[in-house]
Amino acid sequence: MPEPYDAVLLDLYDTIVWSEWFRLRDAIAARIGDEMEAVRLQEAFEQTRSARGVGGFGSVEGDMAAVLRAASVPYDDALVDELVELERAHLANGVHRECGTEEDGAIVLPMVNLEVLAEKPARTG
Repeated sequence: MPEPYDAVLLDLYDTIVWSEWFRLRDAIAARIGDEMEAVRLQEAFEQTRSARGVGGFGSVEGDMAAVLRAASVPYDDALVDELVELERAHLANGVHRECGTEEDGAIVLPMVNLEVLAEKPARTG
């Protein structure tokens, strides 16, 4: 019988799921316009990653505003809201369950384990 869990930490990206991140980044850059370079936006996401990862900006809108500030992009609430909606659409459609094999070097966790975790309440974080 498996041990009970007090909490479960899932590292989703490039382990259990993969994301079409470049598409989201490029869509955000295109919406910003003014010749926003994908590399500059990427650097802004990287600069703010640690604080965003622990809720340092208070909300998804705060996260997006922090990225825009780091990229030196002038913004208002309307732009932030639009980009957050773009991000939500990406999360709904641009994140895929990992289905690689050992031969292609992907890390694949048995999906049955996730199903078991879903049946038993556990804190995640």
